[in-house]
Amino acid sequence: MENEKSWRLEYRIRPYLRHAPEHRLKGRLHDIMMNILYLTAEGKIGAKPSGRTQNPWLQKLIELEHECHVRGLDIQKFSIEELTYTKNLEIIKKNFSKL
Repeated sequence: MENEKSWRLEYRIRPYLRHAPEHRLKGRLHDIMMNILYLTAEGKIGAKPSGRTQNPWLQKLIELEHECHVRGLDIQKFSIEELTYTKNLEIIKKNFSKL
């Protein structure tokens, strides 16, 4: 939680997403999730273990969530269908919509 507080403060100081159009925010969510999520050996969606390499993506997610909150957007209502996936990621698209 301490990281989250400091990330939110850093973002308020430098809100680099402030002028990004909504479709860019949705694309950013897609990019972040593709770097956090993976398919397990059982074919399920999982989150990569948290660690030093994970923190930059978690920070980006917190910053995006904060910007959406400021704009009055519900990040959880961003439509997965609007996001572009490669053919290899089609299974993630199907499974992600079930979450």
